[in-house]
Parts: sequence; C-alpha cells; structure tokens
Amino acid sequence: MDREPNETNELIAKLFYLMTARLEDAAGAAAEGQGARLDISARAAMAERLRETGQEVAIVAEAVSQLLGRTS
Repeated sequence: MDREPNETNELIAKLFYLMTARLEDAAGAAAEGQGARLDISARAAMAERLRETGQEVAIVAEAVSQLLGRTS
C-alpha cells in the first residue's frame, strides 16, 4: 500500500535527520583521527568506522531517492 504524501514527506525528513546525525558523528571521528598521538591501530579503527558510516549514509540516501521517485 502506498503512503500518503504527507507520511512520505515526514519519513524523508526523518531519514535526512538520521543522515545528518551519522555525518556529524563521522565528522567528529575524522577530527579525532587527526590527533598527533594516535597509534596506527586507533587510526585504522577510526577509518573503518568512517567507512561503515559512509555505507550507512549511502543506504539511507538510496532509500530517500527511492521514496522521492515514488512520490514524483
């Protein structure tokens, strides 16, 4: 069953909120990774965390694109 346009718009807004929160977390991790005193294993863990976050954001962005394709 198709959603009402208002329900879809609310869902899209929530998905953008989720992407914003994840990207803000990623920005913090990226800034933390710039620390001069971090060892290689800590930087590797941060890089992996950022890669995973990027994948999560890409998935949510794809969901938004699909929802927008259905409402246009």
